[in-house]
Amino acid sequence: VLIVVPFSLASPKLLLNGVAVSGKKNTYIVTNDFGKDTEVFLKFSVFDSAPDVLINKTKITIAPKLKWYEYVLMMLPFSLATFGGAIGGGLGFVAMRFNNQVLRSNMTWFWKIFGCFLFTTAAAFIYFMLAIPLSLLMR
Repeated sequence: VLIVVPFSLASPKLLLNGVAVSGKKNTYIVTNDFGKDTEVFLKFSVFDSAPDVLINKTKITIAPKLKWYEYVLMMLPFSLATFGGAIGGGLGFVAMRFNNQVLRSNMTWFWKIFGCFLFTTAAAFIYFMLAIPLSLLMR
């Protein structure tokens, strides 16, 4: 069993022997090594791309939880929502998800911090490039 977490906003996928397993409402039925059907449930979070996995209702940790300072770094672009309204919130959310992927990657800490600040800055830049013309049009 392999869980593939894409570097995007797409949902993770469950693979069994390299083949995608179809399921309903994040619940998948797979055959274990002993030939018995086993229920696999993927519990997703808005703030983390690594899902919690429950196999026959037993929680399996596939990735360590993020530390508090990683959550702070990840959530920085979402601060656009405080003064940017729906546009700022949407851009902040997208950048937050990309920051989460960066923090979950195998990069060194320097590149993780650099990547998070890059996505945060890009979201702010795009916001201002959209917000300034829109505010001038509404006058």
